[in-house]
Amino acid sequence: ISDLITQAASGLMSTIGLPERGPLKIGGDPTLFTAGVSAFSATVLALYARDFQGHGQHLDISALETAVVTQIHSSLAAQLNGVDSGRRRNSLLRTKDGWANPGLSLGVREDTWRKFAEMTGNPELADDERFNTPQARREHQEELDAFIKDWTAQQPKEEMYHTLQGMSTIAGYVANVEDLLQ
Repeated sequence: ISDLITQAASGLMSTIGLPERGPLKIGGDPTLFTAGVSAFSATVLALYARDFQGHGQHLDISALETAVVTQIHSSLAAQLNGVDSGRRRNSLLRTKDGWANPGLSLGVREDTWRKFAEMTGNPELADDERFNTPQARREHQEELDAFIKDWTAQQPKEEMYHTLQGMSTIAGYVANVEDLLQ
């Protein structure tokens, strides 16, 4: 079995990519790595059981089943709330030296949004009905991104990350290999 087939059959690919385009494969071989970690864990437990019970275990590891488990949050949302998480547009914005998510759509207090609007030179956005609540910002994500993309384009990604984290957002940036080696 290939990682491509496992990602497709497990539903993982249904969550990756833009909503108006076809699903995408995650780079590398994540479902095969997940199956490997599961096989390792099962082997360790089987050896532990052998030492205490005196007999061996039969292990059956499925790459597909372990990949399905990685979709547990999507599965629960669908079963319990009837919500298909599907593919959503992300809120990554270009920065001076890469990409970042300002983290303004979820979990941001009202006073944080006001501070952000003032810091970026857009104090009128603090009371704008399209953006004054987390739900409104999610519903108007594209409009929000259009307002703040000029600001993010001037910011180094890590500096922007630390500034916004200091304001209690859930910001993050896309690290590259150089970032990881520093």
